[in-house]
Parts: sequence; structure tokens; C-alpha cells
Amino acid sequence: MASRVPVSDETLANLFPSNKGLPCREGIALLRAFAEYRPSGFAFLKPSDLVDLSTSAFDGIAEWDSFSAQYGTCELCHA
Repeated sequence: MASRVPVSDETLANLFPSNKGLPCREGIALLRAFAEYRPSGFAFLKPSDLVDLSTSAFDGIAEWDSFSAQYGTCELCHA
């Protein structure tokens, strides 16, 4: 498994302007896993990637796929 690179809550929150569309607790944990285990990919993540998950350049990355499946279907996300 890849090395883990810690990511701050502030870094994750900056992807969600005005705290809109925030993931649920599980979604945050999955996004954090993507950020920490795939830092080179996370460095390119933009807020717009969270709007259209199906056209993401990150498809096929296990941590991203787990996050996008959760975020795209969870009733608690975006609340």
C-alpha cells in the first residue's frame, strides 16, 4: 500500500465553497483516503471534479472510485 500523507480538514473543506455539497462523515473519510494515499492525484482535484464525478480523470483509482460512488448516491451527502 502507498504511503499516507496527512491532509488537513481545511484542505478538504476548500473543495466545497461556502460549505455547500459537503459529503457525509463516510464521504469525508473516503475523500481523505484518496487525498492521503494518492497525493499526486489529489493535487489536481478541483471543486468542479466534485460536480461531474462520471467524467473525472480520476476514474479507475480505487480510493476515488469509492469516494465518488458514496458521494454520488448517499442521501446524507449534499445535505
